[in-house]
Amino acid sequence: FVAPSFWEPLFLNNTLDLALTYITLHWMREAPGKELTSGAACNKSWTIAGETGMPRELYAAWKAASNEDLTTFLELRAQELKDNAEGLFVMVGGDEWFQWGYGTNLAESKKHGEEVNAEVVLPESIQNSSRALDLVPAENRSALKTSIFTAAIQRAVDRKEVSPSVLEKAYVPYFLRTKDDVIQALNAANDRSGASEGVLELVELKNSPVVIGAMGNETEDDDSAAELGWSIHSHAIQATSGASEKDMECIKKHYLEAHREHFHPQHGICIPFMYVVVRRIPRASSGSSTSTSAGEGSE
Repeated sequence: FVAPSFWEPLFLNNTLDLALTYITLHWMREAPGKELTSGAACNKSWTIAGETGMPRELYAAWKAASNEDLTTFLELRAQELKDNAEGLFVMVGGDEWFQWGYGTNLAESKKHGEEVNAEVVLPESIQNSSRALDLVPAENRSALKTSIFTAAIQRAVDRKEVSPSVLEKAYVPYFLRTKDDVIQALNAANDRSGASEGVLELVELKNSPVVIGAMGNETEDDDSAAELGWSIHSHAIQATSGASEKDMECIKKHYLEAHREHFHPQHGICIPFMYVVVRRIPRASSGSSTSTSAGEGSE
């Protein structure tokens, strides 16, 4: 039996020798959306949490909800793991730049917050990341300052091909955590356990960015990476915005155009991945050899 969601119990307690997840942990159980809790008007010209334009209050709400999701996930897996068994959990995120989500313009990244309603300040580790910048052709480095999905919808709106309400409503319900976020969630899971030594020991926490779509000497109009990005994100954009199939066709046209303008197939797209390895602290352990502090083990 497998439950519908890993936010629920999946297996009997104390039965797993190894727990694995791949890629999906950054998707949220219930994203906070694009409305401020106060009901006040705010900028909604963004689709990925963390891009320029997302109000700071909303970013904080998404971050808190994402960390609570991960805490719940870790609590559940801790119950299912046998003593000394390990979990390896992979997610998109970490302390690297996300080209699809934050644009290609790293040189301008520190200007977050200088424009009206552009209030988000990403973690310094991400702002200072140079990996994506190294992969972006020099002539394209300052052209795309928002996510490619926001840029595509905005182009369709500017050409009056789709309603402005599509951009106002559209978002992708995931949050790219940093390593610090993972440590906070792990510490929270240990604190909530009631066990004096906690339930999970941090073994390793590491950034592991991956370049996809690098085509070597292939032609410049190869759309394989673009199609992959579209397949991952388009359903969420349509579901949250209420866009019609015709709307989505227009948005995809502009998405592919923007992708060809800003991402060269010889360089590929840098996608930030991160993985965490945890070990189940023995339930009846009374020794001091197992540490519950999540500050150790990261690099």
